[in-house]
Amino acid sequence: MADKPRLAVISTVYFSPSHSDVIVTRWLEPRESDRAFGWPVNGLDKPRTDIASAYIKEFTDKDVGREILKKHNVPLYSTVREALTLGGDKLAVDGVLLIGEHGTYPYNEFGQKMYPRRELFDEIVAVFRESGRSVPIFNDKHLSYDPASAIHMVETAKELAFPLMAGSSIPACGMLEPWQLPREAPLKEAVSLYYSGREMYAYHSIALLQSLVAQRAGGEAGIKSVTSYCGDLFWEAEKAGVWPADLLELALKESVHRKEGDWRQNISSPNEAEVLADKWPAAYVFEHLDGFRSTYLNMTGHITGETFAIATRDENGKIYSGCSASVNNGKENFYAHFAILNAKIEEFMLTGKSPYPVEHYLLTTLATDAAVRALFQPGVKIATPHLELPYTV
Repeated sequence: MADKPRLAVISTVYFSPSHSDVIVTRWLEPRESDRAFGWPVNGLDKPRTDIASAYIKEFTDKDVGREILKKHNVPLYSTVREALTLGGDKLAVDGVLLIGEHGTYPYNEFGQKMYPRRELFDEIVAVFRESGRSVPIFNDKHLSYDPASAIHMVETAKELAFPLMAGSSIPACGMLEPWQLPREAPLKEAVSLYYSGREMYAYHSIALLQSLVAQRAGGEAGIKSVTSYCGDLFWEAEKAGVWPADLLELALKESVHRKEGDWRQNISSPNEAEVLADKWPAAYVFEHLDGFRSTYLNMTGHITGETFAIATRDENGKIYSGCSASVNNGKENFYAHFAILNAKIEEFMLTGKSPYPVEHYLLTTLATDAAVRALFQPGVKIATPHLELPYTV
């Protein structure tokens, strides 16, 4: 019996500084600077779990995974099954890190990168079924670009009764200043700002805001509709007051990394799949079942540097605002918000308890997908019965 629980890494690609690097390398080689971010936990020198095996789907000329894994005597297997069985006949690990981020994959017609998270997940689950035993899975970022696949992943986890954790690193690191919003606040509306990709970074923004506003009175009620605005319709919506201008301006002030001048002049289209080239600027507006309203605006060109800012108002008119602490955790300290995420992942692996209900991961995945697809029907309010997923944090 191993002294520590053993984890298998299933990765699409492992270069520096890919998600596999900032998660797995940090697991194998905790940095002294990570201690300030709680990794390893409890002031320990090493994690309480071991990386026991790995599978990497794609190798590039920038690969660092093979060298790092070899340095730490972590066997690299040629199939997912071998990594989970440690070359044997049955499941031989106690948890799985599924890091399906980065790599050479096509975009679909909606400009979403088609990462094989569901496919890798299914290979993992096949070993669970063969072995008659399941272990916790952490899935990096949102579950899938495909809503049916995301639902399948959650339903499979429930069927086999194994814990499933997913999501963004951004909520894990918290806010730059202490978040003053009290639990059970009767919230009315919120604005969240982000930059870069309309799917990739919009997901971070949605996950961050949801992690906070789901603590409102009554919890998260689910989302009943989405409307996307882009191009000329964005500017028409801005002039018409579709989103609250005062919350937008406050969120802009909270944004630590921003340019001087008028955001309307500064924003520019992010580099992304050609299919989204004409979907600029972009905003997503969600109507929630309890009357709450959330708006996400892409501020690429005006805000940068891991900046995700929020402003929200309660039913009494009181306003709360803040900026994600990720602005202080960039490449100069190896993206230290992943040190915080590592600590949360390890606790999940040891206890089987995720920081958020699985409905949170499913809702944020499906909401991101619904918003991006709505860009192809700009200005149209689209009913989203599949987002009627209530939960409490």
